[in-house]
Amino acid sequence: MTDNLESLFDSAESLSPRLAWMRKHGIMIDSDYRDDWDGEERPFIAYVPYKVQAFGDTEDEALSALASKLNIKMWNE
Repeated sequence: MTDNLESLFDSAESLSPRLAWMRKHGIMIDSDYRDDWDGEERPFIAYVPYKVQAFGDTEDEALSALASKLNIKMWNE
């Protein structure tokens, strides 16, 4: 029974250009971030775990700031 279900849903994963870019560079994003150091709340944080982080008022702003810090091109450039 399990084999039949696996073949039924066996399809290649298709990521958007943005998600593929994030996966390639190990980038994560989160919302409603509260900084433990200064207690300040920020709308979005984009980060590479244990390496670098950047903030923005929107997801795209946070990703753009992080790409700048990492010196990499955005997915749409």
